[in-house]
Amino acid sequence: MRVALPAAVVIASLAAVAFAQAPSRSPSPAAPAGGPPSGSPPPYQAEMDKYVADVQKSIQGKEDLPSKEVFKNVKMLGDVPASRLLRTMQGFTHALGVNCTKCHVADHWDSEEKEGKEVTRDMMKMTRAINDDYIKTIKALAEDKPSVNCFTCHRGDQHAGVQRPPRQP
Repeated sequence: MRVALPAAVVIASLAAVAFAQAPSRSPSPAAPAGGPPSGSPPPYQAEMDKYVADVQKSIQGKEDLPSKEVFKNVKMLGDVPASRLLRTMQGFTHALGVNCTKCHVADHWDSEEKEGKEVTRDMMKMTRAINDDYIKTIKALAEDKPSVNCFTCHRGDQHAGVQRPPRQP
C-alpha cells in the first residue's frame, strides 16, 4: 500500500500535466443543450452571485480576519483571509462548472451534509501533493514553476479526467 499511493499520485500528476496541454473540453452535461453561447455566464450565475453577495454582507468588517475566525467548520484554508476563502470557493465553481450548492447547503454553509464538500477537501490535498511532492522534484520543469489546480483536470466539468472530443463548429 505504501508504494501504491505514491505511484498513484505520480500517475495522477502526469495525467494532470497532460490534461493541461489537452484541447479544451466540451461543456458539462449539466449545461443546457448546445451549452451557453461562448462568453456567456453559466445558467446558475445569478444564483451564485446572490449567495456570494449574502456571504460578503455577513462577513462585512471581517474580510481580513483568518477564515477560521469568521466561518464555522473550516477544515482547510483556515489561515487565509475570509474574503480570499470566498474567492477560492468561486474559483471552485468555475473550475467544476457547478453552483455553490454542489458542495454546500444554501444558507447553512458549515453543514457537512453534502459529500461534495469532503471530496473537495480530498482533491485539495491531492493537488497539494502533486504540486509540492512531485512536480517540484522534476528538475527539468523547475525553471517553469508548473503547478496543477482544479481547472487543470476539470476544465469546467464536475467530472475530471473524462476526455471528450472537441466540439465541431
